[in-house]
Amino acid sequence: MRRYTTPTLTLIAQRKDEHSCLVKPIDLTSHHVWVTLEQPNVELEFDNPTMTLEEDGTHVTVALTQEQTAQLAVGTAEVQINWMTADGVRGATEIGRVRLDRNLLEEVREYGV
Repeated sequence: MRRYTTPTLTLIAQRKDEHSCLVKPIDLTSHHVWVTLEQPNVELEFDNPTMTLEEDGTHVTVALTQEQTAQLAVGTAEVQINWMTADGVRGATEIGRVRLDRNLLEEVREYGV
């Protein structure tokens, strides 16, 4: 991701299966979903309408504004997909990392989280 741009991040909701150790997608359909993006002293949270759950239920797309990317420093940021079921049970992916570069170009990146 590049600072001062309007990037779109596509995150894949996935979790390592405890028994097989394989990474499996998580279907978030019908769950309340939000995404957090953090660096020291900065925490951005994305919910509807700036976050979209794709039709397959495993891909989450987040659109950042220039103002949001300007808050972030060059380096890495931590990203996590969070959800809550209709029964109130909360879940989250493992924390992933997104690299931040200094540039003025738009881009789209895809990350497995």
